[in-house]
Amino acid sequence: MNNAPESDEKLLIKHDSKYYIMSCDIGTSSLRCIIYNEKAIKICTTHEKIKLLCPQPVSNLAASEITCLGLSTQRASFMLWDKITGEPFHNFITWKDVRADTMINDWNSSLLMKAVRLGTGFLYHIMRKKRYLAASILKFQNTHVNMRLKWILENNKKVKEAINKKTLMFGTIDTWLVYQLTNGKVYATDPSNASGTGIYDPYLKEWSGFLIKLINLPKDIFPKVRNTYGKLADISPQHFGASIPITAVISDQGAAMFGGCGFDQGDVKITLGTGAFFDLNTGHEPHTSINGIYPVIGWEDETGIIYMAEGSSNDNGTVIQWGKDMKLYDDYAETSALAESVSDSGGVYFIPSFQGLQVRKYFFN
Repeated sequence: MNNAPESDEKLLIKHDSKYYIMSCDIGTSSLRCIIYNEKAIKICTTHEKIKLLCPQPVSNLAASEITCLGLSTQRASFMLWDKITGEPFHNFITWKDVRADTMINDWNSSLLMKAVRLGTGFLYHIMRKKRYLAASILKFQNTHVNMRLKWILENNKKVKEAINKKTLMFGTIDTWLVYQLTNGKVYATDPSNASGTGIYDPYLKEWSGFLIKLINLPKDIFPKVRNTYGKLADISPQHFGASIPITAVISDQGAAMFGGCGFDQGDVKITLGTGAFFDLNTGHEPHTSINGIYPVIGWEDETGIIYMAEGSSNDNGTVIQWGKDMKLYDDYAETSALAESVSDSGGVYFIPSFQGLQVRKYFFN
């Protein structure tokens, strides 16, 4: 019993028996083991849950029977790898990573950024172009790729060497997956994933040459931006035994809007997951706001790009897990009962802001 799970019950009696009986009950959902002494007195018991494997009716499908594959991925998580060897230089750096926080604060408070905001604000008043209005309130955020990418470019020796050799490749999760599934034949992303990086200009519909130059990023490491759906690529047969067409690549929030049939301007969806995301379909025009709501791309089809205005709280699901880790409850299901056990909060509020707050101004503390 030395390797058994922790006992459910403490030792009930002092025992000096020389002989013991072990009884095992192998049930459908759990395995239970009980130890008795020679007088049939229970000494201790332990149990372990059994994970049931339930093959689905389609589990025996052949790869050749799969007509196509669509990919929906989280945005703004990225990787750098070597063009020659295909080897990654680091693990995925996710959208919740805060390693560049000091750099972000320094840049946001710099004289250069103040000059950028002032200059683009002046251009907006002269030319009335919304992209200048958006730039006039530009502040870097941890959730965007731009500064996390700059950080890894400056702090990873192998990455620096790859830049000099012109062998560095950049990709968000969708780009990496398609690149691997096609054995390096297709190096691309879609507008919905590109717009989540903070490096793509949703107004000009291209990688932002201005921002790339502003923060000194290599301009030749970014993938081609292609339509969200259509015949995008073919998976190499070596992976699944047959060549499967990839016909859609889209970000998670764009996929949620599309999957919920939010095709029309004015449609709204709210997604509750790791973060909470509010998105409004704004049609073919990007929404420009100075109040913390950002223009992102939902998808691109034959009619053009469909934009969304987005607000987010980055720690929706994270804080539920945090509460469990802090022993506030043992099971997620208990949270509803706890919330309903009191008539009000007594004026006390907990704001889940581990990754900052996206309000009129972005705060991270």
